[in-house]
Amino acid sequence: LESGVDETGLGRWCWILVGTAHRRTRIVVAYQPCKPPPTSKGLTVWEQHQRYFEPRGDARSPRTLFFEQLISQLKVWKHQKEEIVLCGDWNEDVYTGRIAKRLAEDDLRMTEQCRKTTGEPLPPTFNERGS
Repeated sequence: LESGVDETGLGRWCWILVGTAHRRTRIVVAYQPCKPPPTSKGLTVWEQHQRYFEPRGDARSPRTLFFEQLISQLKVWKHQKEEIVLCGDWNEDVYTGRIAKRLAEDDLRMTEQCRKTTGEPLPPTFNERGS
């Protein structure tokens, strides 16, 4: 039905909307940046996001901005009565991380479907350095 990206154009998330007039499903793919090492040369996604937001008056962490803005957008889509399939590279634990905890709250009520379906947790896809 439609497709799009987050309003910044930074590639933080993109989506396609499929379905009918009676049932709509939005499939979203997202990427949460991780903080670069101190030796970074300004070429990471994190630093790209900083260069975008700081001149616009927001010097908060790109992870904070991603988190807040994605959650806000998901709430809009939920309010529109859309089903949401959310896939992402979160650079954090999909069961205990900040995003997982927030997605499980009453206004979104989202759960990780692989474990729910198979009973088996996903293997770790990150380490403490965020990679």
